[in-house]
Amino acid sequence: MLKVSSLSKVYKRTTAVDDVNFDVSKGEIAVLVGPMVQVSPQQLKVLSVC
Repeated sequence: MLKVSSLSKVYKRTTAVDDVNFDVSKGEIAVLVGPMVQVSPQQLKVLSVC
């Protein structure tokens, strides 16, 4: 299971990711989309170091 709670990332004064929360259970498929129906590179970068 993957659980993400209150994921945020700020660069200087710019908020790249703001309070993202989600759970993915075993066997589920999840897709991350942003406001323009695309995955934010910053979301993936922050998740990869957690």
